[in-house]
Amino acid sequence: MSNRSGLVRGISEKSSSLTRELDSLADRAFELQQIAQALKEKDDVHMVDKGVQADSAGGVPAFKWERLKRLQPFQYLPFNKKLDWRKVRTMNVDKMIREGDSRSLMDMFNEVSQADMEGESSYNLTESNLVKLVRVCQLMMQFVQYKSEQQYNMQQMMEEDQSELQAHVSLLPNMDLDKLTQGLHKLEMDYSGVADADMDAMFQQVRVEERIGARDVLGGIVDQANKELNERIKALGE
Repeated sequence: MSNRSGLVRGISEKSSSLTRELDSLADRAFELQQIAQALKEKDDVHMVDKGVQADSAGGVPAFKWERLKRLQPFQYLPFNKKLDWRKVRTMNVDKMIREGDSRSLMDMFNEVSQADMEGESSYNLTESNLVKLVRVCQLMMQFVQYKSEQQYNMQQMMEEDQSELQAHVSLLPNMDLDKLTQGLHKLEMDYSGVADADMDAMFQQVRVEERIGARDVLGGIVDQANKELNERIKALGE
């Protein structure tokens, strides 16, 4: 019984060790997948840069046009919009600054950035309106600068995370898959051996109990026969 308990305990320890190795292997696979995704994104950007220089035989780039549009160089838009001066006059720039209201600022962004100022009448180009527009443009420049710095910082953080991840991956131990497979097979055989041993012990116990039961039954029959025989002998003697 003690040998079987020791065997079960040893198998349990091996199972825990193999489980830890499997978890480590799964973690490493996940990290490698993340690195592969990051490298794929970099490769996509590289392919776009090459695709700009070389079209396919049909004159259409091999990559999607939508991705190409997002990577097109900057160009100025035409000044062809009519500015809503009523919105300009009702806009409270001081309140916008005080509350950090960037939504109202962005509502005016397209109108101001593409407004046809040369075509406006002198009636609307008053000093107060122009001062308000200049202040709005200043706020827009601050907001655009903030967004640019935020995007740059996010890119820097992503590059730092990628470098840290690569450093961690390089420190991971090399997993011996053959050894892991052999360990799992041995674990399966050990469990099978324990099950076979338990079954053999159970059958032996059943056989012992059958012998004991048969002996008890036979003893009872013999005792009953002796009792009846003694009673008959006693009756004949009387």
